[in-house]
Amino acid sequence: MRVYDTYRFIDKDPVIDECRTAWRDSGHKLSYIGHVSRLSSATMSSWFNGKTKRPQNASVSAFMGALGFERKWVKTTRMRSIVSKLEAKRQKSKSNGAT
Repeated sequence: MRVYDTYRFIDKDPVIDECRTAWRDSGHKLSYIGHVSRLSSATMSSWFNGKTKRPQNASVSAFMGALGFERKWVKTTRMRSIVSKLEAKRQKSKSNGAT
């Protein structure tokens, strides 16, 4: 999926662009997505016209679900490395404090 990076995160949540990209790539009309997801056209319009800065998780999930997407949480290698370093640092602190 392509994502258009045309903003800074402080301006709006990046998930809005992910939704817009998925919608444009799907070729569906917003009225269809609204019907399937049960989101109002005003809600979706507010996302894409900049009125809403941080959409609700349930709304985003409904929108993307209407397009056939499923949200999954995936632990990345990068995060595993960070967690491992933090754990090692925590263990080192414990052993230094115990003596």
